[in-house]
Amino acid sequence: MDSVSFMAQLKGVVVVAIFAFSVSFIVLFIINKIIRFRAEDDAQLEGMDVNECGVEAYPEFKRAI
Repeated sequence: MDSVSFMAQLKGVVVVAIFAFSVSFIVLFIINKIIRFRAEDDAQLEGMDVNECGVEAYPEFKRAI
């Protein structure tokens, strides 16, 4: 009896995981087509803290160029 219950629970976990991944992937794919998630390369190189907020989050860590 326990192995039947375990297999049913395992099947449920797998089905829910596949469903959650599929729906999340589809929703994020559609949103990414409308509004880009990723920042531009220049903004990433400058640092998102400077680009978004106008301040440096960790001024003691300077990039070596």
